[in-house]
Amino acid sequence: MRRRRTLLDDIVVKGIGQNSPPFIGKSYVRSAGSAPVVLDFRTDGSVTSQGFRLTCGAPPSPPPPPPPPPPPSPTTPGCHVTRGLTTSIDIAADGAIRSINFPRGNYTNYIDDGDILINGPAEVMFTHFDLEQCGPSGSCSCDFLEMNSTGGGQRRMCGAAAARPSGGDIEEGLISSSLPNISLPVLGTRYTIPGGESWNVYFRTDNSIVKSGFQFYCGIPSPPPPPSPPPNLPPPPPPPPPPPPPTTTTTTTMTTATTTTTTTPAPPVTTTTTSTSTTTTTTSTTLPGIPPVPPIGQLPDPPPTGELVPISSSRTLTGFFVGMITTCFYISAF
Repeated sequence: MRRRRTLLDDIVVKGIGQNSPPFIGKSYVRSAGSAPVVLDFRTDGSVTSQGFRLTCGAPPSPPPPPPPPPPPSPTTPGCHVTRGLTTSIDIAADGAIRSINFPRGNYTNYIDDGDILINGPAEVMFTHFDLEQCGPSGSCSCDFLEMNSTGGGQRRMCGAAAARPSGGDIEEGLISSSLPNISLPVLGTRYTIPGGESWNVYFRTDNSIVKSGFQFYCGIPSPPPPPSPPPNLPPPPPPPPPPPPPTTTTTTTMTTATTTTTTTPAPPVTTTTTSTSTTTTTTSTTLPGIPPVPPIGQLPDPPPTGELVPISSSRTLTGFFVGMITTCFYISAF
């Protein structure tokens, strides 16, 4: 018995659960350890064509994991280049932030990653600015430096800036809703960013004309200087010394008078001895600057024992003679 031949050209794929022709561009994946796949290519004795082509190999690698999220934006005061460093924006040795190739040449086309973050409190001073200016009414639609403030302000700048003739005065904020949206910075002018506010700066260029670019300095404002000391004045005079405390003087005077009577044997005479003691106490207070006042009514000291007291009164002399007569009388009677 002769073997029947096929009447067409085809490929029979065995081992994948179907014998129908494969779909063009479809991938068949077989895991390790599964049954093999058999491809049966057959032709008849009539028309021929281009045939087929298939690719066989290891399965493709899994897709790479998504890139990590960008690092959080810095929060420290000052200027930070967040994208495009060395490709769109450069930092000079003295700290100036400038467009790529400045000052040696012009910036490049197709810049879309020049991003700068400025956190306040900070100061910005432009020393050069020259970007292509184009678009209707100078809308800066070609090359521009755009600034967006967290305080709500926005400014897009292009063209060539000039210096202010009077010099660099401090202006409160390069971005302000009261200022035109499209303008130029004044070279040599320091613009301040208050604390708690941030600027997002974007440098973008198109595919046409290029210019020299921009350059600005960024820093943190210095704190105000301390107040100047007062002028040198002579020292104040020393205070007067306190007055001396008051002095209290106490004077005590004692006077003793003694009378002695001698009694003879004849008629009995009573002898009376009288002692008189007088004590005088005088207290004087001496105030500062006032001399002490002598006591009033102070008696003189009594004479020493054995001295006679001079008699200077007639009344005292009369009493003396009366006493003598009485004594003589008593003696005669005796």
